[in-house]
Amino acid sequence: MSDDALTGVLLTREQQQRLALEGTYPGWEIFYVSGAELPWLARRRTDPTEAQRMAGLVATVSRSTGEALGTALGTALALLVEIAHNVRC
Repeated sequence: MSDDALTGVLLTREQQQRLALEGTYPGWEIFYVSGAELPWLARRRTDPTEAQRMAGLVATVSRSTGEALGTALGTALALLVEIAHNVRC
């Protein structure tokens, strides 16, 4: 999308955070559900393999803030890198 397409468009803080998280973690779909107990949800675009699940990788992550979700996704990415180095997936 070009910058011209966004001229005059105002995004909420949540929309901005969601777009930033999706850009940073493209392997995850990011959702914000206003009013939910844990309104920030990320779901992996592909299901973890059996080896990844056994190593502790999860398919979904829920947090109370966008910042906390970003931290959790960073941890999940680090785990995925560690798994890739140690386990044939």
